[in-house]
Amino acid sequence: MKRILLIVSLISGLWLQGQCYESVHLGGGHTVALKSDGTLWGWGRAVDGQLHSSVTREYVPKQLGADNDWANVFCGGFNTFAIKNNGTLWGTGGNIYGSLGVNSTNQTFSSFQQVGTANNWLKVAGSSGFTIALKTDGTIWGWGQNDYFQLGQGSSSAQQLSPLQVGTATDWMDIAVSTNRTAFALKSDGTLWGWGFNPSSLLSYGNSNISEVVPIQVTTVNTWVKMRVGGSHILAQKADGTLWAWGGGEHAIGQGGSVIVTNTPQPLGTDTWKDFGAGPAESIGIKSDGTLWVWGINDLGQLGDGTTTNRNVPTQIGTDNNWETVQYSLSFHAMLTKTDGTVWYWGPNNYYATYGGNTTVSTVAVQMPNVCVGPTLSSEDFTAASTIALYPNPSKGMVTLDYQLETAAQLQVIDVSGRVVLERELVTAETSLQFETTAMASGVYAVQVLDKNGGVWRSKLVIE
Repeated sequence: MKRILLIVSLISGLWLQGQCYESVHLGGGHTVALKSDGTLWGWGRAVDGQLHSSVTREYVPKQLGADNDWANVFCGGFNTFAIKNNGTLWGTGGNIYGSLGVNSTNQTFSSFQQVGTANNWLKVAGSSGFTIALKTDGTIWGWGQNDYFQLGQGSSSAQQLSPLQVGTATDWMDIAVSTNRTAFALKSDGTLWGWGFNPSSLLSYGNSNISEVVPIQVTTVNTWVKMRVGGSHILAQKADGTLWAWGGGEHAIGQGGSVIVTNTPQPLGTDTWKDFGAGPAESIGIKSDGTLWVWGINDLGQLGDGTTTNRNVPTQIGTDNNWETVQYSLSFHAMLTKTDGTVWYWGPNNYYATYGGNTTVSTVAVQMPNVCVGPTLSSEDFTAASTIALYPNPSKGMVTLDYQLETAAQLQVIDVSGRVVLERELVTAETSLQFETTAMASGVYAVQVLDKNGGVWRSKLVIE
């Protein structure tokens, strides 16, 4: 299955007028965005220090410190993590149970603190009390609250102040955490694993509410490619693009009330899905045709359909067919983007997390003013390509890079030590390049395409 990563090439009047970011990330009550110049900006709840300040809230986007070498950012429930270009990991905000991983019992930090000394961090997934993170060498690490074995150590503890490795495996590809005390991870072989609290038989049948102390394989399927976890339910996608749900929540698994609690994956129809998200008892997804669908608990209007009616099957929101991405937080916010770069939200806005200019609850999608996602006009933009596809990923041999170029560019494959192991020139007269990976060691690599203007497109490549 081709995993196509789109570099949106539209430059509209809206983007010229507002703040445009490479990516926007939703936390429990705050939002943090990454600009193409390597700076971080945030707004919303700030009382725990998650916005690199000591105020209660930020009403409009504020820069998080002065650094401009950030490569990625991830929001926990009450904190913010960011990875620099050199691979080091930093955190700011709430540190309850040591959930920042900075080896301190201080409950909050209002500026970024380095997490350990490693320089090969790739991704972070944070809940309200614990955090797990993935390194480029395929290992998983965890810290914070561990009362239900959510750090996968085989033993419980009140808190863990610094990172501990979860097991010994080195073939992890992706991670996710629930809004409660459960962690999930995907391996490069397409299997799904989980550990921690087991509400509604989320992890294993017949052991509901009994914790799994170390990672166990969840289901026998080996074609999983993506997952999102709610409070006691999970949404997982197979390589064929179909979406499946299990766990509990009565409405959140979208089976019309016929199945309330199950550890057996239940299909959400036969359609394929572009993106999806999960809240405490809510689910939301975008189908491949760009339409938006919701299901789950809706007592607060958190499904964005303008009502407070629970939905026990996927229900379409409006008729628009240009939805692109969706995120859902533990505080009942949803944040979505469209293919035109506009950003939308619904839910409570008491801390201005969704930057709507007021604190009212919105039960329908509202456009976030003066905010967009996509390329800006700075020299940092990657303007050489409108579409790039890298597949298969994971790979056991030949890899294909499909591209469309307006100017010549260079492909680089980089190993975990930062060494460039392969370089190729990309020319405008061609649209595809193949390269062999059998001589490369198994593991996780970074793939980047550099254009002549200094812009860069990056992706992860797993070699089995």
